[in-house]
Amino acid sequence: VLQFPQSAHAAMDESQLEMFGEVVGFLSDPKAQVQGSALAGLLGYVDVPEFKQYVAENTRAVVRPTMRLMASEQREIAKAAFALLTNLSQNKAVGKCMVELKGFKRVLELLMTNYVLEGDAELTFLSCAVLANLSGHTYENPATTKAIEEQLGVTTEGAGQTPLEFLVACATQAPQEKGDPFLHLYNLLQNISNWASVRAALMSERTTLAYWNILASYMVSQRSRRKGVMGLFRNLASEPSCHPKLVESDLPWRMCCFLFDAEAKDLEGRDAVYKEIVENQIGFSADVSTRRLGAEVLGLLCTTKEGREGLRLINTYEVVRRWHLKEEDPEIKDALESIVPSVHYTEEELVAEGLDEPDPNRVYQIGNGLNPQPPEAVVEPAKVTLAEDHPARQDPSVDPSDLPLEGLFDRIEENGAK
Repeated sequence: VLQFPQSAHAAMDESQLEMFGEVVGFLSDPKAQVQGSALAGLLGYVDVPEFKQYVAENTRAVVRPTMRLMASEQREIAKAAFALLTNLSQNKAVGKCMVELKGFKRVLELLMTNYVLEGDAELTFLSCAVLANLSGHTYENPATTKAIEEQLGVTTEGAGQTPLEFLVACATQAPQEKGDPFLHLYNLLQNISNWASVRAALMSERTTLAYWNILASYMVSQRSRRKGVMGLFRNLASEPSCHPKLVESDLPWRMCCFLFDAEAKDLEGRDAVYKEIVENQIGFSADVSTRRLGAEVLGLLCTTKEGREGLRLINTYEVVRRWHLKEEDPEIKDALESIVPSVHYTEEELVAEGLDEPDPNRVYQIGNGLNPQPPEAVVEPAKVTLAEDHPARQDPSVDPSDLPLEGLFDRIEENGAK
C-alpha cells in the first residue's frame, strides 16, 4: 500500500508545500523513470491533508500532466496515473477540472482501447473507477453535467454506436475468473442514469431488451454487481415512461429471486413465471440496503398502470406477502404494505377503491414518502473509495516506504539519470 512512514506526515511548512509543485513538475519529465517515481511519490500522499490542500489550490497543474500519463505507452506508468486520478477524482473540484479538460471523454476512449483492443483487465478496472467518480458528483454548474452528457453521446444523433451504448454492451460481459474489470461500471451506470437524457437514451429502441435481461440475470448470479444493477434499475423505474420496457424485461422476476423464500409445495397451481422465480431463488437477502432498493423499485413500478399489470403477471403479491412475513426493517415493511393493493387488486378494483392514482401519503421512496415527480438525483451517487489493499493504491515498481520525504528529489533525479 502506498503509504509514507507516519513521521513523514508531520505538519509541513511553506517550503514543503512548494516541494509538491516540484514533484508535480517531474510528471512532465521526458524520462519514464522520472514520471514513475513522481507518480509513486504523489500516490503516497493522497490522504495527507497538506497534499489535498496543494491539489485544491493547484488543481489544473496536477490534473493536466497526470491525464497525459494515462495514455503512456509504459503500462505501469499509465496504471499509476489512473490510480492517482481515481483517488483524486473523489474530490468534486478535481472532477470538475477533469471534465472541463475533456477527461471524461478521454478516459472513455482509453477504456475502449484498453478493453476492446488490448484486453487489459487492470486498466479497464481503473478506467471504470475514474468514470464512476467523475459521474458521482452533483456539480453546481449545469454545464459540467451537460459536458458529460455530450461526451456520452446522448445529445447527438447518429447511426454509429454511442459511448453510452458501448458502456451498456460492456456491462453485459461476464466477469473474469480472477476478477471483475467492470465492477465499477455499474456504479457509473447508476450515477449517469440520474439524468433524464441518459434514461431516455437507455430506454430507446437502440438498446434491446436482451441487454436488460442479461443485466437482470447478474443481480442473481453476481452478488458484487447486484447493488449497482439494482441502483440503475431503480433510477429507470423513477421514469414512468420506462415502465413498459422494464416490466417486459426479466428485471422484476429476477429481483424477486433474492427477496423471499418459497418451498416446492407452494408451486401447486402457480403460473410458469412464478415457478421460475421459485426454481431460481437464492434465498432471502440478508443485506438491508439491497432489500430497500428492491422495495423502492417495486413501489415505483406500482405508480403506473403498465408497471402494476406487469407485476401482477409474475404474482408479485405472493412474493411481497412472504417477504413481509420475514422482513424486520420497519420502513421496508411499511413500503411493502403500500405496494400490496397495487399488485393484489385488478385495475378495476383499484379504481373502485380510489387507489388507481399514486397517493403522496403512501410510502414508496423509503423514508421520504412517494414523490409523484421523482427528483433528478434518485439514487445517492456512488463514488469509488479504494480500500487500502486495493491494487489501484499500489505501484508495482516503487515502494513508497523507500521514498521518505527527505531526499525525495534526489531519488527522482537519480532514477532519471539512469
